Amino acid sequence: MIRTALIFVILILAACGGYQYVPLPQYAPVNSEKGTLNAGLSFNHVHLGYAFDDNYSIFISGLRMKNGPGFFGSFFNDKENSGDTLTWDKFRRADAGISFFHHFNNHFSYEILLGGGMGTAEYSSNVDWWPSDYSFDFKAKHYNLFIQPNLTINFSKLIKIDEVLDLTFMPCLRFNHYNDISKTLELNNDGRILQWDKYLINRNNDMFLVFFEPGLQLRLGWKQLTFFGQFNGAFDLFKTGIHYKPVGVFAGVSLNLNMLKK
Repeated sequence: MIRTALIFVILILAACGGYQYVPLPQYAPVNSEKGTLNAGLSFNHVHLGYAFDDNYSIFISGLRMKNGPGFFGSFFNDKENSGDTLTWDKFRRADAGISFFHHFNNHFSYEILLGGGMGTAEYSSNVDWWPSDYSFDFKAKHYNLFIQPNLTINFSKLIKIDEVLDLTFMPCLRFNHYNDISKTLELNNDGRILQWDKYLINRNNDMFLVFFEPGLQLRLGWKQLTFFGQFNGAFDLFKTGIHYKPVGVFAGVSLNLNMLKK
């Protein structure tokens, strides 16, 4: 148990560094009937959806995410020639879309989401190597389009309980466009530069990125109030060389109300 806890802490600390792209929370409301309003909230993400038909819904979502260098990166900060590699990132985004949902029976359902959005992406690195060091800042507007089929297994019906318990598989294909790019580089001496920083430094035009982002969501609770946890991955299909976060973990609470029932 202690060893598992230590590994978990180390993974969290190691994941605190900045990235140039991160997998973002996915929308998986598990719609079932017309009139359902779904509102979700997590630490850095909100979403709102409404099923205006027995098979169709619309949704909007917003996100604000920031990652810093973490404990290990900050411990030796500001010490000359310390070998620090400190990176930060900040992402803001708003998405909207439409979905089609259908139930095979009481045990299985699927939902296909089509959407897109816009926002900003920021990334900074501060590297203190001997005999050279440098700082690099990157900002861009971020546009995206995505298609996401959700496949859900309803365990509540299988084991015959009144509470909500279901698992959703969410394979998402996301097309990203970075444009209106601005960047600054301060290099004290000629020397080595992080490979992923070289990719951005050498880019003089827009960037197109295609990511496959599979995810799993577990929901449990009651019909009107559920808690959810998500585990998402990211795969750069074009292998561009951009520095991206391979996994994301999210948790939150969701409110589900049928606005047509009194």
